Amino acid sequence: MFQRIGGIVLLALLFLQNIGAARLDQAPQAKKLCFQQETGWCIRDRFLEYWWSNGGLPVFGYPLSPPRNEINRETGKSYLTQWFERARFELHPELAAPYDVLLGRLGDDGLQQRGVDWRLQPGASGGG
Repeated sequence: MFQRIGGIVLLALLFLQNIGAARLDQAPQAKKLCFQQETGWCIRDRFLEYWWSNGGLPVFGYPLSPPRNEINRETGKSYLTQWFERARFELHPELAAPYDVLLGRLGDDGLQQRGVDWRLQPGASGGG
């Protein structure tokens, strides 16, 4: 009986693995990938190409916003930007691919939202 259950579980796992592999094989050709149940947002076009080519979900996480124009605080220029769980993508059309998608500094962004200037904090050596 246990052999039969083990065989069924093994078949189910192989089936699920093949579904995941097919999705990964097809994804780079897709122009849009949506996570309706997870966050309700989609990744598309150049951001999707970059997301897939550089690690996808395990590296960057789910999208947390739609792509929209935002002002970069460091340059004062507006760029198409999309936020993810572990990164902020900025599209820089003045740069050639693959360097046209740049990642934001999430640690600095988070500290600024809390009103903390990391440059005024003690160093990693414990001094200050």
